[in-house]
Amino acid sequence: IEVEGQMDFDKNMRKDAKIKVDDKEMAGYHHLGEARKARAGGNQELYKKELSLASAALNQATKEQKNNPFAGVKYAEVLEEQGKHKMALEVLYPMLEGGGTPAQGADVRMWCGDLFLKVPDEKGAAPGATNKDKALVQYQKASEAAVYDRSVHETLKQKFEGLGRADLAKAEGEWIADFDKKQEAVSAREEAERKKLEEQKNAPKPDKANE
Repeated sequence: IEVEGQMDFDKNMRKDAKIKVDDKEMAGYHHLGEARKARAGGNQELYKKELSLASAALNQATKEQKNNPFAGVKYAEVLEEQGKHKMALEVLYPMLEGGGTPAQGADVRMWCGDLFLKVPDEKGAAPGATNKDKALVQYQKASEAAVYDRSVHETLKQKFEGLGRADLAKAEGEWIADFDKKQEAVSAREEAERKKLEEQKNAPKPDKANE
């Protein structure tokens, strides 16, 4: 009975425990994790509360550590999840284009382009300077950063098609076709080498008695 009582006490202690994390970045990740669990459990009220706490903590972390790309990108991610697309863009875009470029990579560039498309143009935006134009710039930079990532080029091809840029979509299609052709050549060469080694392995050994 005493042991069971201790177990119940420990269980209640864990249930009622409040976890406090002093590091703002780590606190942000903690609250984001709690938000994910709340959403998975169907608790929308707790989900929104924890997401708000994550946003506040990561916001503070980005102010304390201006060159920390991890906190900045995660903060932008939380803002987007809250439906604050313009704010997310205001956090992410300077990290890509603001000098020093602490955040990089094809996926981040594509995401930045996607955010531009979710944000309405400023009133009186000049031709060539609309958010659609800015998104296209980010997508093209994503293509440059993707190097040998076929899936990124395939995604970009679809995005360019959706934005009516057949020329850019065609360029992505040509890259994909060339990549596939090279991959087929490599596979054929590897298969030829494999067969050659297999034939050598299975070749009849010379009969020493007849030598």
